[in-house]
Amino acid sequence: ASCAGGSQLRCCPQSAYPDVIVLLDRGAAACGNLQATGIDLSLINSAWTTAKELLVLPGGQLQVVRDYGEIDMAATATMAAFLTRAYDRFPANDTGGADVRKYVLVYWDHGSGWRGYGLDH
Repeated sequence: ASCAGGSQLRCCPQSAYPDVIVLLDRGAAACGNLQATGIDLSLINSAWTTAKELLVLPGGQLQVVRDYGEIDMAATATMAAFLTRAYDRFPANDTGGADVRKYVLVYWDHGSGWRGYGLDH
């Protein structure tokens, strides 16, 4: 999600899948100008300064799974711990049936590329 404005966040059909987990760290300013389609932004548009793990529920509601406080988003251990919890909670399978689940990982930052991901601006 970006607080820069525009419609950069688009989510989620009203179904049980996909499971979307977000690790979001931000500064003190509220994201009052964030707009999105299909998601309730009241939590993101409120003012908070910590890193939060959010679960996107069917219908676009956000649920806080964990509040990390202030963490180093550029640390490898931070991402490794987040991914381990996500993999454990939502295991993938490739059984070939109707309930095939796979992983997608998206990094979003302010244009620094993967080498600058997670740095505070």
